[in-house]
Amino acid sequence: MTAAATSTPATAGDWTVVRRRGRRRGEAPHTASHPDAPPPLPVTPIPCFDSSPAARLQLALAALLRRDLLPTTAAAADLFDPVLSAAECAAAAALGFSVPRLDDGCRRRVEECTLFYMPHCEASLYDALLAANWESPAQLRRVCVLGNSFRRYVTQAKENRAGPAAKAAHVLAAERFAWEERVDEAGCVDEDDWFTRAFNETSWHFFEVEDDVDLATTMTAG
Repeated sequence: MTAAATSTPATAGDWTVVRRRGRRRGEAPHTASHPDAPPPLPVTPIPCFDSSPAARLQLALAALLRRDLLPTTAAAADLFDPVLSAAECAAAAALGFSVPRLDDGCRRRVEECTLFYMPHCEASLYDALLAANWESPAQLRRVCVLGNSFRRYVTQAKENRAGPAAKAAHVLAAERFAWEERVDEAGCVDEDDWFTRAFNETSWHFFEVEDDVDLATTMTAG
């Protein structure tokens, strides 16, 4: 589960403006390959793609996102997984990604609109990302996540209150005001269908939280 992050030199101050602009034009991002504006792109984490067909498909989408969303080769696009081999790091660099040496555990505070591509990451990693940007609604609106469905995590938390999803407090709180768009409706996963395995339960997440919302309070709300 490798992750990628891309910073967007967006003219808009946050993703809410970007997404609403697209919605007015009838262009909300119904597919994984076409959000409304270019961003910085952290890809965080894609597992060993040297040996996993599903991971190679996830990496291919990361490369397409980088190509289509970043206006210049100088724009930031990081790809990281703590278990990547030297050969995989070299391959990522050849595709235009920077490979950070420091494992920040996805605790990355953004300074501009940033798209985080995080296919099939653990709930704790999404939670760490949100926690790092939870200081204000304006800060959280700079974050866009393409990754596991937060709605699904809410369901999992209700079904197992001792499981990983139930411990992801920021994910559960954010789902209340997140705008989520599924990129697939595959249903049951065919074990022989690598494409479905790579992208099942994947969604866009935009955080449409108003300025007067006290995010600290949302963490304790039932």
